[in-house]
Amino acid sequence: MKKKGMNKEGILRLCNEINKKEEGSVYSLGNKNGNLKIPRWSTGLVDLDNIIGGGVPKGRTIEIFGAESAGKTTLAYQMCAQHELCLDIPIEGCVDKDTEFFNGKEWKKISEYKKDENVLQYNKDGTASLVKPLKYHKKDACQMWRVKTKNRLDMVVSEYHNVVYRSIGNNEVKIKPFHDIHLRMLRNKEGFAGNIPKTFLYDGEGIELSDNVIRLMVAVMADGSFKKENKTNLCFVGLKKKRKRDRMKMLLTNCGIEYTMSKDKKFYKFYAPYKFKHYPSEWYNMTNRQLMVVLDEMKHWDGCQFEKGHVPSFTTINKSDADFIQFAYTSCGYAAYIVKRDRWNEWQYIDGRLIDNGNISYTVCSGIKSDIVSLRKAEVKPFKTIDGKMYCFTMPSGMWVMRRNNRIIVTGNTFDAERAKLFGNTPKQMLVYRARYGEKAFNRAIRFAEEGIPLIVIDSVPSLQPKDDIDKIRKAVNTDSEQEMRIGGVARLMDKYLPTLEDVIEQTGTTVVFINQIRDKMNALPFGDNIQTPGGHKLKHSASLRIQVARKGYIEIPNHNPYNTEAKERIGMIMKVKVVKSKVCNPMQSCEIPLFYERGFVDFADLDQTRKEIMEEHKKLYKEMLNS
Repeated sequence: MKKKGMNKEGILRLCNEINKKEEGSVYSLGNKNGNLKIPRWSTGLVDLDNIIGGGVPKGRTIEIFGAESAGKTTLAYQMCAQHELCLDIPIEGCVDKDTEFFNGKEWKKISEYKKDENVLQYNKDGTASLVKPLKYHKKDACQMWRVKTKNRLDMVVSEYHNVVYRSIGNNEVKIKPFHDIHLRMLRNKEGFAGNIPKTFLYDGEGIELSDNVIRLMVAVMADGSFKKENKTNLCFVGLKKKRKRDRMKMLLTNCGIEYTMSKDKKFYKFYAPYKFKHYPSEWYNMTNRQLMVVLDEMKHWDGCQFEKGHVPSFTTINKSDADFIQFAYTSCGYAAYIVKRDRWNEWQYIDGRLIDNGNISYTVCSGIKSDIVSLRKAEVKPFKTIDGKMYCFTMPSGMWVMRRNNRIIVTGNTFDAERAKLFGNTPKQMLVYRARYGEKAFNRAIRFAEEGIPLIVIDSVPSLQPKDDIDKIRKAVNTDSEQEMRIGGVARLMDKYLPTLEDVIEQTGTTVVFINQIRDKMNALPFGDNIQTPGGHKLKHSASLRIQVARKGYIEIPNHNPYNTEAKERIGMIMKVKVVKSKVCNPMQSCEIPLFYERGFVDFADLDQTRKEIMEEHKKLYKEMLNS
């Protein structure tokens, strides 16, 4: 039989027939270098566009991965700002109903939050301020965990709730999903090497009282009394200890208040400036300096002295007073917690819960001036919520101050909307869909891609846990049993959904960005690459671009904050971006991009000027703070 040669005309005719039915399925490379002309859009960063071939390719999947606080989500915000409409899919994280928030007047359970209430927000510089949350969340609870340490920490969080911590070795504030922290606890016998902030600097507007009057009213609230039938401010103070009598005499003299004494000089009678026996809610608005005055005077009355080896404390039978003193300690840099005690050892319980039978006293215990609590020896156990719900706030800074079981710490939320605005995103520009498990995230991403949305960001890959795995854990918690879990849940979802997603985005031109994390490679050799990314190998092989981001260094300025003793203040960082894999450009290219926390990305040419502007702003701000 004669060997048949290539029929070029027949091949071209077949290609034309295929393209009539499947447009664009067969094409010629058509140029010298063999590069396809791929439609792209700019990231808004010239250096980044150059190393990825001129811009982000349309209709492709992209993976951005790196360590915590490397700028992965920040880079995604920058990409979102280049489109009229985009979609962000973060995985939800929340706390339980017994978690409390501070609204400026009192601590309240998060389940009792009312519209337009303020919440105490934590800022990166260690300060706290009252702001309205961007959003309040209440939904069905998923897997919850209780994290406890002795007398210092008590929090209940979901698997992917953002935990705020400071790494050992530096004072930098970082945020990491609890899932990642829990994994490190299980792998390391010493636990997670991180410290949760538990104090803050709160500076209210102040109250119009002199320091002498504040000190006198602290003494009155401790040992004074007012007759109910008397409508005047007539106050009676009986004191047995000579040091207290001398102290009261000095305070009355300093305030210029006339008084009378009993014959034995143990009983004082005078008209007090104000008629209140407990700390009023308005005192929460004190300046930091006024709160220090309260604490300094309190130790002479209901509190103990700051003696060596003695823990400062304050005891009262009024819970609101204990709450205020704890707040004062915490806002002045002293970690404090409240201990309930039965004065006559007659504890009463109803349905397993301790009730206030009138015999309970509250002791505010404060240690040395410390602002962190270690997670190294934390105890982690599954937790079943009482009402089957979980709650959370979305704060402008992404962090807020919480209290549970009378222990105060700083915690995070799931989506930093204000930071997204910093990079040019408007409320109508960026859609946020919160998926509770992986199947929902993929299904919604496919639906939105079919509608032609230009950019979809999935944050993050390790959070895409299958519903079956989550339900198994919940069942185990509810029945107090152990359930065997299959590993590789995220990888299974990638194998199942990623081909469908890629087929859709190729037709619509949608770009899908997966934000991923890095893990230490188990049993890694001392040489070579010792890190890996979760989610299996499917995403690695399918992604058209794999971009690794890392923090190369910090951008610092001299510190002008009078409340901070550190020599330098970090206002930004130098982000290193490297193309690890590419199907659309030359791989292994890298660049460096300056990122300011308050300004966003800038060019290297504008680095020094931006740094000077921020330095002058901070100098002016701290000067005003000091004057006030």
